[in-house]
Amino acid sequence: MYGSRVVGCIDHHDEEHKVPKDTGDEPRVIQPCGSCGSLVVDYCKDAWTKLSADSTGKESKTWDYEVASVAYAPILIDTGNVMNDKTTPTDIASAQYVDNLIKAEKGDEFNAVEYWTELREAKQSIDRLTIPEILRKDYKQWNESDNTLGISSMIKTLSFLLKKADNKEHFLQYLRKYSEERGLSMCCIMASFHDGNDYTRELFLWAFNEQGVKAAKQFEKDSKEELGLEEWNGGDLDFDGNNEWRKAWWQRKTEHSRKRVAPLMRVAIERAG
Repeated sequence: MYGSRVVGCIDHHDEEHKVPKDTGDEPRVIQPCGSCGSLVVDYCKDAWTKLSADSTGKESKTWDYEVASVAYAPILIDTGNVMNDKTTPTDIASAQYVDNLIKAEKGDEFNAVEYWTELREAKQSIDRLTIPEILRKDYKQWNESDNTLGISSMIKTLSFLLKKADNKEHFLQYLRKYSEERGLSMCCIMASFHDGNDYTRELFLWAFNEQGVKAAKQFEKDSKEELGLEEWNGGDLDFDGNNEWRKAWWQRKTEHSRKRVAPLMRVAIERAG
């Protein structure tokens, strides 16, 4: 809807040709990367370095440290301390750049692993949020072939949501209302969390009309093997009937985040249409 009004873009998702090709003096950087923050740092790096070099103020290192700390946070979170399978050379270079700026001010006082751990704990601290707040905290939505798909990601388990809602029925009521407010044909929750030393993913999908049901079943058929989908908790959340369909799975192929799951669902919507 607003694509023609975009004047610049830095994005780490796939190119979908929604942003004008000519952005003039503004950036048009669309490149796969672990963190969009890495692309922002990379784009600003030359100007940042020149600005710092031209500054004679004694506060310059402090300012660099403060801005670098903000820039470092999403890079560390998105790439698992620049170590997960989404990490690219751009992530590594941008992380090193801001790390050097921070250490120029703080020296050995700064520890990236400790900073990452603190950030991760803060990100996981969602107990005081309501269920709708949790659902929209990390939410993306797409319109495909007159169907609307919404995907919420969270760093907790599906059981956490069920417990927060008091029971399954209340949880489904919350989710139905959330989906109706957004006009969704398909609502998905992606849960990812650390279970001891193991990283675990769960996936829940709810379709609300005939086309959504067709697309959801197409998604399961096409993606079950690739994502390693296995029945969750004895099928406790599953349902099929009255132009509705829902199912929850363990996602054993944990390397696949929303960056992969969302395109699979969007293709399933197109195929079902």
